[in-house]
Amino acid sequence: MEDTPVINRLFCLQAVVMCVYLELGKLELKGKRVIELGAGTGLVSIVAALLGAHVTVTDRLPALDFLSANVKANLPPDSHDAAVISELTWGEGLERYPAGGFDLVLGADIIYLEDTFASLLRTLLHLCHDTTVVLLSCKIR
Repeated sequence: MEDTPVINRLFCLQAVVMCVYLELGKLELKGKRVIELGAGTGLVSIVAALLGAHVTVTDRLPALDFLSANVKANLPPDSHDAAVISELTWGEGLERYPAGGFDLVLGADIIYLEDTFASLLRTLLHLCHDTTVVLLSCKIR
């Protein structure tokens, strides 16, 4: 990790913080419909799937090959069905996702560009139902 730029370490740290929180068991994940926005490496989604969630792992198109390979490499073969990789650019193509279709929305360090806030909000409004939990982990910059 010595050669890793500081900004990448911050992204990884927020994902690790969220994973630790999920592992504490404060949220029941077994059988829950979960979506991770801006999944990056997929670490948070991998942990959620290992804890029993059915996870839709999303990011923008350029990240999907790496994301897919990472999720596949880090989930045991009997858990591969627990995670589905999908392209999602916030605010676009939302009809591909069920309106109000998720019990939990996860996002690790996705709130840092003010220009994306309106699209993120549109996306959250589409994905969430009345009791959906939105869990975001971020570093205030």
